[in-house]
Amino acid sequence: MSYHHATHAAMLKKLLCSVFNILCSGAFAEAMAQSRGGGRGANVETAPAQMEQLRSATAVAATVIAQNSYKVTAPFAGIVSIADVRAGSQVKKGAVIGEIDATDEKHQLQLLNEQLNNIELQLSQIETNLSVEKQLEAFAIENRELAARRLQRAEQLSQKQVVSADTVENATQSLISAEQQIVSREQAQMRLEQQGALLRSDKSRISLQREKLKSEIMAARMRSPIDGQIISLNSSVQYFVREGDVIAEIQDVNSFEIAADVPSELIRYLTVGQRLTAFTPTGQQIDATLRAVLPQHNQRTGTRAVRITPQTSLPVTIAADGAQLSVQVPDRSAEAVVTIPKDGLLPVDGGYVVYVAEQGKAVRRTVEIGGTSKGRVIILSGISDKEQIIVKGNEGLSDGDALRQGGGGGRPAPAAAAPRPGADAQKWALSWQTRRGESKAELVLSKAANLYDGAPVEVIQQGDNIQFTGEATLPFGIIELKFDGTIDGGIMSGMVRIIGLPNGNEPELAFQGKRINP
Repeated sequence: MSYHHATHAAMLKKLLCSVFNILCSGAFAEAMAQSRGGGRGANVETAPAQMEQLRSATAVAATVIAQNSYKVTAPFAGIVSIADVRAGSQVKKGAVIGEIDATDEKHQLQLLNEQLNNIELQLSQIETNLSVEKQLEAFAIENRELAARRLQRAEQLSQKQVVSADTVENATQSLISAEQQIVSREQAQMRLEQQGALLRSDKSRISLQREKLKSEIMAARMRSPIDGQIISLNSSVQYFVREGDVIAEIQDVNSFEIAADVPSELIRYLTVGQRLTAFTPTGQQIDATLRAVLPQHNQRTGTRAVRITPQTSLPVTIAADGAQLSVQVPDRSAEAVVTIPKDGLLPVDGGYVVYVAEQGKAVRRTVEIGGTSKGRVIILSGISDKEQIIVKGNEGLSDGDALRQGGGGGRPAPAAAAPRPGADAQKWALSWQTRRGESKAELVLSKAANLYDGAPVEVIQQGDNIQFTGEATLPFGIIELKFDGTIDGGIMSGMVRIIGLPNGNEPELAFQGKRINP
């Protein structure tokens, strides 16, 4: 082929390509014009923006403090022998901790019993003597009545000069003697009654001493007053103790409270009975209630002491006096914020945009986001409450594009029904530590649907192994979190890989999960 023929062929080929490109461009432009203008419009799905009341919180360091600690003390002085227990032993209520030698107390009890028996014999003798004295008094009374009648008759006969005056005097003397006998019997009875009263008083006193000794002898075998754990115990097997000395200290392992020093400026956001959330160093969530704000201000730290009651038993990792954890404390009043489904958010250079359905057209909005809440994105500016956000079909939209829905008419399309877990749903609280602090999420597992922070997620489970990928919306973009872990009862643990960070790094972090419903 000559140079001219080659040049002509090349020019022809270039011309054909240009014509083809123009035709294609025209067809594409016509198709786009139809989709944006008078054609049927883009098929989309929408969901409404919602107004929610949110309250931000700040983490405050807290400490676990033990409640209901009991001390077992010696009831009296003596040699104590410790039972087969040691510091750290778990004991049941009534379990024997140690026993004091009560030989002397038992001997004293025998002596008191003998004294009581002796008093009983004396009281019985007094009762007998009283009975005799009363009989003698009755005889004396009869004798007095007889003497009185004799005196009266002697006086009558003397007036008639039948008997002499000596006879009257003798009768009078007999009456006086009878009166003396009655007084003597009454005095004897009074002495016996006084002796009986003294003996009964001694009996009451000795009985009290005996009961005290009995209780001491019973208390010599010292028992645990509660189900708990021995946290303090003398290492000696046998040693001397004085009355009141502490033998052991026992802690109720299910009775703990959380103490925290809250900055004074945050106290106004706290109320007694308010629900709070605490986290262990490994990220396990603990639901708690504010029990009290103590009237104690620390001038050095500018804090107030508060006491928080856990709603359930503490995890075994922190169920100990002095264990450290953190508590989320509100740092401002509840604020109304607008949230949208995260599927409606589109990242662009330098920020995010959202398409809103207005009068059958897509309207592009530049928005400022502020994090996530229950699987939805918090919108700080750009969107108003109840506006219809395009959540599906928004990737290829442009500002002003026409929209359509299944029913036609150009109105905003209704929100797609979110999948709902079934009755078998298991809710899990996930947490992991990053360089910026603790992160957390919620996972719901169900045969009907699996949700990660309220959004559908595909979960792969093989035996105890579990894998799933969630998404999180951050100020710089949307990141993926790939979880790979195992389930052991109500605990989930493993590693999470974070994908989509601005620096390109994909760190792997340890995560923990706790099932928070049956």
